[in-house]
Amino acid sequence: MKCSGISGVVSCSFLLLLLVQNAAATPLCPERNEIAPEDLSQCKYGVVLGWCGNAACGKGPDEPCGGRWEENGICGEGMY
Repeated sequence: MKCSGISGVVSCSFLLLLLVQNAAATPLCPERNEIAPEDLSQCKYGVVLGWCGNAACGKGPDEPCGGRWEENGICGEGMY
């Protein structure tokens, strides 16, 4: 795709804007396994793997879970 002329510059600018927006929207992953393995045995609603591959306790009833990029945690076994 050429970015010459007014329509080309507008098209290239739009594509660049979309690329930057998508790159900024993806969360950065912290260190893996923030919860120690022995603490995972205490998970009442099961162990789940988060967006970054970290093991965590699943959320239970009356606890918010889900959302874009799982920002509210992951629902435990049998939860939606």
